[in-house]
Amino acid sequence: SRISIARVDYSHDPIQALATKTGPFHATFGYLSSNLDSLCSFTQMRTLLLLRGHSWSHIDHVPYGFFMKLKLLQALDLSGTKVSELPSSIGHAKCLRYLDLSQTLIKRLPETIDCLLELQTLKLMNCPRLIA
Repeated sequence: SRISIARVDYSHDPIQALATKTGPFHATFGYLSSNLDSLCSFTQMRTLLLLRGHSWSHIDHVPYGFFMKLKLLQALDLSGTKVSELPSSIGHAKCLRYLDLSQTLIKRLPETIDCLLELQTLKLMNCPRLIA
C-alpha cells in the first residue's frame, strides 16, 4: 500500500489539510490550533510529529481515546508539550515504535506501556517531574 506524507505548517488548517487523506499517512505539524482530540478521527495516521521550535504549550493532555482510535500509529513526538501523563489506553497502540516525551511535564509512565512490544525508542530527556 502507498503511504503519503502530510506536512502542515502555519498557513494551513491542519484538520482541513488532513481531511483529504485516504489510506496510511505521516503528518508533521508546524502548528496545531487545537488539542489532540481533533486528530482522533484520522485512524490511518502512522506518524505524528510536532516540529520543535514552535509553541505547543496549549497541548497539555492526551485524550483517553487517542490511542484506541489511532491503533496504527508508529511514531509519536510530544516533546516540548505540557503533557503530564499518558492515558492507560496507550497499551492499545500496538504498532508504536517511537515515542518522544522529552521536555514534557510527564510524571510517570502508565503500566500499560509494557504492552507496547514493538516500542524500540522511548525518549525521556529533560523531564524534571519524572518519578523513577
